[in-house]
Amino acid sequence: MVLLSGLILATAFTVGCGKILKKHSLIFYIVSAVLSVFTVILSFVETRNLPMWVNSYVLSLLTKSGFASSLWIIVMWAGALKNGSKAIKKVMPIRGELSIIAAILTLGHNINYGRNYFVRLFTNPQSIPANYLIAAVISLVMMLIMIPLTVISFPAIRKKMNVKRWKSVQRFAYLFYGLMYAHILLLYIPMAQRGNNIEASFNILLYSIIFITYLGCRIRKYFIVKKKVVPNARLNAVTAVVVFAMVFGASAFAVPMHKNSNSADLNTDTKANISATKKATETTLPDVTEKASENSIEKSTQKSSESSTQPTKNNSSQKESKNIEETAVNENADNKEDNQDNEKSEAQENAENIDTPSNENINTNSDNSSADSDTEIQKPLAAAKPQPNYVYNNGTYTAKAYGYDGDVEITITIENDVITSISGTSEESDLWYFDNAKSKVFNEIINSQQTDVDACSGATFSSNAIMSAVQSALNSAKK
Repeated sequence: MVLLSGLILATAFTVGCGKILKKHSLIFYIVSAVLSVFTVILSFVETRNLPMWVNSYVLSLLTKSGFASSLWIIVMWAGALKNGSKAIKKVMPIRGELSIIAAILTLGHNINYGRNYFVRLFTNPQSIPANYLIAAVISLVMMLIMIPLTVISFPAIRKKMNVKRWKSVQRFAYLFYGLMYAHILLLYIPMAQRGNNIEASFNILLYSIIFITYLGCRIRKYFIVKKKVVPNARLNAVTAVVVFAMVFGASAFAVPMHKNSNSADLNTDTKANISATKKATETTLPDVTEKASENSIEKSTQKSSESSTQPTKNNSSQKESKNIEETAVNENADNKEDNQDNEKSEAQENAENIDTPSNENINTNSDNSSADSDTEIQKPLAAAKPQPNYVYNNGTYTAKAYGYDGDVEITITIENDVITSISGTSEESDLWYFDNAKSKVFNEIINSQQTDVDACSGATFSSNAIMSAVQSALNSAKK
């Protein structure tokens, strides 16, 4: 809410610094010039690493002309207030100084944005959307009006001019205010109608109330002062109805017409790369391990069958049974020693081929003293596949980062540590930057599964904001 913050700050400045401003206006002009230069420097500096509230509510007072616009509103409304009121007595003595400060700050704002828009206006106008193209032309016209009006606002120059001529030139300020309102609507209406920018809708409503109400009050004052119309309930009612109707009509543009997700469409190659990446990240046991396990099972089965084929004939004579049992025990012992030697050699071979154990656990009952006991062999357990150790939780995650002159919100979907989709919206004043950046940056992030990719030429700030937001979303998805 840059305008609301600017109005609060500008009102406090006007009330608290009125007397000092009148006495030491030059100091305030110098400070304003320094802030204007700082605003221009911000257009060359990467500020996305700063806290989001600093970009949205502090730097935006300069880059988006929030404070300068608020000063213009105070200067504008000074002409519509009732003569002799406390407010007009407070503002009128410093009205010229306030307009000069507002003009100096506005100049920095125009250079900040004009570095891209004015250059594109004269070199590549087709790259600018129609509403922003008209807004850029309006900005140039406003500059042509503002600079002369600012120059003649200095007391030294004002005193040298004829009073009537000075007032006639100053009437161009009304055109300046009207163009200012049109410029704001051209910027915010498309943003509001996309349905993802509440601040844009709020600004349309707030600016409409301020400017349209000013128009009604200024016309009312004209009839009272110039036409000598006595203020009465009828005049006030007509003014209120007209103002309300105009504000209501203007506010209709703040209603979202459609919601633009600004999500990137993934082509066939990108989808194939995602599928390949998912398959590559799925952890499975090596084929050699599976083969080793199969060999262990087969060998264990053979040993079990050999051990189970012992003489079990029942004779009537106990002596013959004991002799058979002793023979079986001796054969089992010999087989056991042979099997142990074979197992040792096989274990050495398996250890050379694979690092994981074969899980061949064969338990043989060595106690064969009982006549009815059989050799027991435990079947080897199948080798269990280890579970992959994922870094991120599956799901959808959203994060924001500051782009060219507004927030960029990115939503990613993660499945088994793979970014499968990216979508996003932008609250930047001009979607040209975000639209140019998203298709390139989205696809490169998905293909490489990294956030540090090449930025889109001509849309560096939006590209960096996308990468920063994706990284923030990944951080929130970590286990």
